[in-house]
Amino acid sequence: MIAYPFILQLQNTIVEYKRLLDRALDVHDLKGKVVALLNRFIGAHEEAVPDDFQADLLTTSFLFGGWSWKKSRFFIWRLFYDPAVRRYVASGPLVSHQFRLDQSDPVELAHIGDLISG
Repeated sequence: MIAYPFILQLQNTIVEYKRLLDRALDVHDLKGKVVALLNRFIGAHEEAVPDDFQADLLTTSFLFGGWSWKKSRFFIWRLFYDPAVRRYVASGPLVSHQFRLDQSDPVELAHIGDLISG
């Protein structure tokens, strides 16, 4: 109920906002605009069943990233609903110890989806 309509809204916003089309806005600045748009978008769901909508909020997250021309490197964030603040927030990637990655040479790694135990 949240992901697909939001992605369509984000696409429309990018098409209408010239600074996004010509990449004059750095990905860090764009991240803030995406989170703000997402929070405005969820605030507009007046007809949603509250319990169902809350469950959808808690289970819907996004990966957002891109190249920062200001910092000359790639960034990625996980956008997720934080029930403590009742808003979507952005979090940098966390490297899980289960991947046994060398911590002396950190790698940005982000993932979303359903956990499947094996």
